[in-house]
Amino acid sequence: MPESPNIAALHPLIEQGVELLRVLETQLASERQALEQRDLDAMTRCNEEKAALLAQIDANFRTRHEWLSAQGIELSAEGWQQFLQQLPTDQAEQLDAHWQQLAETLERVQKASLINQQLVRRGQENTERLLSILQGKNQRSQLYGRSGQSSSFATQSRLGKA
Repeated sequence: MPESPNIAALHPLIEQGVELLRVLETQLASERQALEQRDLDAMTRCNEEKAALLAQIDANFRTRHEWLSAQGIELSAEGWQQFLQQLPTDQAEQLDAHWQQLAETLERVQKASLINQQLVRRGQENTERLLSILQGKNQRSQLYGRSGQSSSFATQSRLGKA
């Protein structure tokens, strides 16, 4: 069973992890705004700041991981629960509450990151589609007729020749 001083070292690591993830969540919101506004300078700044922040998050994760491993705790949900069961109730509840806060914050960050990834992907698809049209490579496009049925048409030449 781990000693209390070691457990006391885990609290700040978890709290630091939560705080770093909250900062990342704010950063992702700024990144989303830059993506929506197509502000390249803001996107560049966001990426630089995010890279530094991700390095800090990685260091925090590795430190927590090493601490848990050093205590002989299996790195899984089951291992965490077994570890908590070995602790006095008040310590276990406090640690578990911090851990849940970390998990919830991570989940929000993952959702925000997914939204930004989708925005980037959509932007890339739109850019590729526009380039294809300008280069005359868009051989088949979909249009809707009077009846609402979609039909294909082939582009005849580059926009520049029109």
